[in-house]
Amino acid sequence: MMSNINIIVDEEIDDFTYFNAETIEAIEETERNLKNSNRKRYSSIQELREALENN
Repeated sequence: MMSNINIIVDEEIDDFTYFNAETIEAIEETERNLKNSNRKRYSSIQELREALENN
């Protein structure tokens, strides 16, 4: 399932005809997050877990 989501985001779908409002918002949020250079990024699950445990 995750690979399907990656494909959808990578293709930058312009036709949202088949998606409900919640899905459209999630896609748009993902696109905004990918463009935000100030957003913290993690290169591994381990790095993410450590950040979550330390906060």
